[in-house]
Amino acid sequence: MKHYYALFSGGLDSTLATLLTMSQQQAIRLTPLFFRYGQKSEAEEAKAVFRLIPLLRGHLPNSSSILDDCRQFDIGGLFAWSDSPILKHNPTDTGRSPDVENRNMILIGCAASVIMADWKRGDEAPTRLIGGFKNEHYDTTKRFADAINRVFTAFERRICLDTPLIAPSQRGGSSPKRLAKLARDLGGLKLLKDSWSCYYPQSGEPCKCCRACQGRQRFFSEVGVRTAKKGHR
Repeated sequence: MKHYYALFSGGLDSTLATLLTMSQQQAIRLTPLFFRYGQKSEAEEAKAVFRLIPLLRGHLPNSSSILDDCRQFDIGGLFAWSDSPILKHNPTDTGRSPDVENRNMILIGCAASVIMADWKRGDEAPTRLIGGFKNEHYDTTKRFADAINRVFTAFERRICLDTPLIAPSQRGGSSPKRLAKLARDLGGLKLLKDSWSCYYPQSGEPCKCCRACQGRQRFFSEVGVRTAKKGHR
């Protein structure tokens, strides 16, 4: 059985990428990895992660694949240098970009460390690391993923970063319309409502103003689904 891993934040994109992978692949074991890197929404993300795992399992009742419990890692100290407003040690300033420089490169490196530690315990190789990238930021593009994979070729037992939400022939970002159609085809709309997408939660509620909230609103507008106020559900 092939062993895959997924960068799993409990958000729309990582949930959809995980659902798509498990729908397309047969007889795989998939291990979700959740990283606490000091983000202001980490508590809400963690709740979404553990809410979604059993829902994902129930969505594929006849699958021959295995979805592991999500493994959590606290790596907040690696981002102490960043002045991104989405991190707990910085004040919220919605006028500044929420991007955390090199975040995905660091998360991919941490995930690779987890995978290599598992190899030492006898897991098979090669393996795939699933990311919910949408070809919209400098570190979520197909070009970025291709560069990471060139580095991974140096590994004795290769890791491949897989970005299933990026269409191979697509130059622009993955549009809400395309992703909405994908979610409809997979029958995962109800499940996706239990995900979390907000950079600046307020007492456990989404702010409804940040870039993540706006992207979520565009996605659900495409499918004609309204999300409730509490935790986006």
